[in-house]
Amino acid sequence: MVSLLPLWTFLGGLASAVALLFLLLRHAVRLRLVSVPNSRSSHHRPTPTGGGLAFAVPVLGWCALSALPFGRTLAIGAGVLALLGLVDDARDLRAIFKFLVQLAVVAWFVPTAWPELALWWQFAGGLCLLWFVNLFNFMDGIDGFAACQVLLYALGTLLLTGAMLDWTESLLWLLIGTNLGFLLFNWSPARIFMGDAGALMLGLMLPAVAVELAFTGRLPLVSSLLLFTVFVVDSTYTLLVRMITGQPFLGAHRTHLYQILSRRVGHARTCLMFMSYGLGVLLPLAWAVQAQMLSPWLAIAAAVVPLMLVSFALGAGMQETPVVRTDGPDMDVRL
Repeated sequence: MVSLLPLWTFLGGLASAVALLFLLLRHAVRLRLVSVPNSRSSHHRPTPTGGGLAFAVPVLGWCALSALPFGRTLAIGAGVLALLGLVDDARDLRAIFKFLVQLAVVAWFVPTAWPELALWWQFAGGLCLLWFVNLFNFMDGIDGFAACQVLLYALGTLLLTGAMLDWTESLLWLLIGTNLGFLLFNWSPARIFMGDAGALMLGLMLPAVAVELAFTGRLPLVSSLLLFTVFVVDSTYTLLVRMITGQPFLGAHRTHLYQILSRRVGHARTCLMFMSYGLGVLLPLAWAVQAQMLSPWLAIAAAVVPLMLVSFALGAGMQETPVVRTDGPDMDVRL
């Protein structure tokens, strides 16, 4: 008998996200959740932010009610980061304070979630989780992009693992429903942005789920990481280039590959290009690794090298060329 639980989880997530987004759009100004564009922004007009609450609230609530210790631990860790992000969306917190809170959350989360891991692996895993938390924030810079990554990972994982009929499957369906609802409002031109409230939470939750799937033997970690290739390569490559060339790499900028492409072809086409790469290249590579038909190192090379070549060709991370904005929502003209 086919279970209808995934369908109801998906529909419930979709409906709750849409309802919360209507509330956020109505009260964004009163809550000071409005993003005002500056010289480093990819949008041109004041836009409500904090839309990540639309999926953070139902997902975190569901995790908190979970009977599994991992679910409750995930709810606490990701919930603190969501709250931190929400305050930052409204009040613009200092970077050092945000980093220290992130560090504290990760330092607590890793040994609590996986106490069986050796201390060395806990340390290495903590560093990776801390990087993921920040790279999700870096990569949430154009309409629809971060939500598309969530959909790619959740759908890809479900396809690779099949019907798990467990807590993880329900969580993935809930992420798909809530993020699809969010994407209806965040697709270019966006009516609301995700904000740090959603990006920081996802930066912990998605890789934590990937580690849990690997730890329980349901999906190799490399297969999960391959689905994150675009985010990992773009953020890491750009940061390294900016460090090597002596640029202020900790400050805001618009030199990520996805930002360069968005100025050339628009936000929506950029999202569709990377989703096509994910479904057409990254997902098959992840399946080949899972099926032991391809070496993990060869799969990683096949996924990473094309993105690095495109990043190099388009000058990702290099000093930004001044631009003159046009009246279009997504188009800039280079000087």
